[in-house]
Amino acid sequence: MPKFFSRPCSICLDLDPSVYEGFPKFQRRVQLYQLRAAGKDGCISCLVLHNAVMTEMRHVRDDYDWNLLGQPGNSRGWVSINVRPGGYVPKITWPLSLGFELFSQSETGCSPPTPLGALAGTLRVPSTNTLERALSFVQPLLDKCDSIHNSSCRPIALTPPRRLLDLGESCSQRGFADGYIKLIDTENALASPFIDASSGWKYIALSHCWGQSHPIKTNRSNLAQHHHAIAWADLGKTFQDAIQLTRALGIRYLWVDSLCIIQDDLDDWQTEAANMTSVYSESYLTISATGSKDGGGGCLFSRPLPKEEVVAVNFLPGCGCRMYVRSHRDLDGHFHLIQELITDMSTAPLLTRAWCFQERILSPRVLHFLADEMVWECRTTESCECGWFDEITSVFKRFSRRQITEVLDEGSSTIPKTQIYNAWLHVVDKYSSLHLTHESDRLPALAGLARRFSEVLEVPECHYLAGHWEEDILRSLPWASVAGKLKIRHKTPGIPSWSWVSMAHQGVITTLAGWHEQATIDKQLEIISVLSSGDSADHSSPLMRVSAELRLKMRGICVMINLREQTSTELRDKRFEIYLDLRVEREDTVSETACLLLIGSRSRPNDNRPSPWGLSRFLVLLSDSCDEDELKRFKRIGYGETTANDPAGDKLFENGEIIELVLV
Repeated sequence: MPKFFSRPCSICLDLDPSVYEGFPKFQRRVQLYQLRAAGKDGCISCLVLHNAVMTEMRHVRDDYDWNLLGQPGNSRGWVSINVRPGGYVPKITWPLSLGFELFSQSETGCSPPTPLGALAGTLRVPSTNTLERALSFVQPLLDKCDSIHNSSCRPIALTPPRRLLDLGESCSQRGFADGYIKLIDTENALASPFIDASSGWKYIALSHCWGQSHPIKTNRSNLAQHHHAIAWADLGKTFQDAIQLTRALGIRYLWVDSLCIIQDDLDDWQTEAANMTSVYSESYLTISATGSKDGGGGCLFSRPLPKEEVVAVNFLPGCGCRMYVRSHRDLDGHFHLIQELITDMSTAPLLTRAWCFQERILSPRVLHFLADEMVWECRTTESCECGWFDEITSVFKRFSRRQITEVLDEGSSTIPKTQIYNAWLHVVDKYSSLHLTHESDRLPALAGLARRFSEVLEVPECHYLAGHWEEDILRSLPWASVAGKLKIRHKTPGIPSWSWVSMAHQGVITTLAGWHEQATIDKQLEIISVLSSGDSADHSSPLMRVSAELRLKMRGICVMINLREQTSTELRDKRFEIYLDLRVEREDTVSETACLLLIGSRSRPNDNRPSPWGLSRFLVLLSDSCDEDELKRFKRIGYGETTANDPAGDKLFENGEIIELVLV
């Protein structure tokens, strides 16, 4: 057995994150033969890494002499060591891309410290998630959160949702027999002796995918029956698991959308959907069936776990540790939760759904049941079964949902309104790529979060204009569709062409939030007024739908260009780059004259001298018709920006005409 180096290793750098480069991955590339040689020379870290690579590669293909990759001069045997606090993920990059992780385990099952830099013990996740396992994971986190975290983690629901599922006073020996679960109207329940309204309501909310097999629903026809009793056999596995966990936590009430909203009553649906702000923000805990694609998946299930193999036993005298290697646990699953980057739909299908987005952000505490582990989120911290979050969360805090929740919790009294509006632009960026069964739900599925922003901004809900805020609309107008394959706008009534909602159904929308955060913008466009026409008797919340035709009366600098015949979504010349909202089919080539309407400009990078037209942003419009006051009406067809590295771009708007127009 090689003895441990007494000096720093020049190959693996002793697996010390403080000397690795490339935040946030802390990556270093070495060759396999270097690890082998350093291991023979006494570096225990290199020895373990080499053995781990060889062990994993033989599982992939056992008819190949992987030792060839470990020979000097073989340029193809590269190993990329990605270091993270709490563990390492060495990865061989040729001829296969295979990630795996190393972790320690003692003879007693504990995870002691190791001498390998920051390599800590990774917790072993059971292959089956039981009610007992879930309870043992979440109960200590709830207790800690209740006792030491700030008040934003501990809501008090003095005004509960209109309806809740009553799960009974205790589980008892009867289990969940028929007649045990029923729907209650909380307004009527206030007269009951078992409710103490002064102490508030404590309930758990469920976030879940409906999927193709729709779950049991409350309709007008079965409302009375559900008030009497809901049969246990009629509930899908997701509902059953959520009910069992709720009662095991000692909570009597559960909110489930399909059961607590009358699904075939439009008035009730609109009222309750608009109240999602309080439903989720005042829940004691939100159970999120993140890894289930429908109501049959559940929360408690067998989990696919990677095979673990020993690569070094008692690698230091007296250490009592075993070193294991396994195909890396779905680290992408953790990044799904931190950065909302969905790369593997099977791991967290719920995170691809639009309705779930606001449910997660509004909830003070969420327990995720991913496909392979449980993850806890609250306003203060994140934690997971494998222990990865416990070490890394503080590093990645700026990428997490707290980027939004901290703004909402602080409010406009301590945070500038511009920063709150920036948070909304980030909401749009993330939300626009998520999926809906019915695209007409694009605004309703965001209404609860929009209401919370309205409260924090202290602006009336009527200032919410189809996904934009009137006071910040000049900054939110220059959005761009980045899918590159869009053909049609969605025909949701009232949604104007200038709203990102009109295009969100077919791709990711970017609001260019970073452009606003990193520079002072000289705005060149004036919004004269917001015009609307429609049914004056329609009192629907503007958060839920657009009940009138929204138009923007504007004054700005315009230049006219000929789009020529285009079949691409991108147009470029030395003056500008244009991104069309819609891909034009070859048989419908565009040859119309377009209006480029200047929104604003910023100074060139690395140049302190203000440049009046440098890096300008503009809308691309087509003439629609004339308004009743004979102003020209235009519709949006795209977005553009002047070229940063060519003086011609600076001069694009020099001879522009100042016009008044109506954007529809």
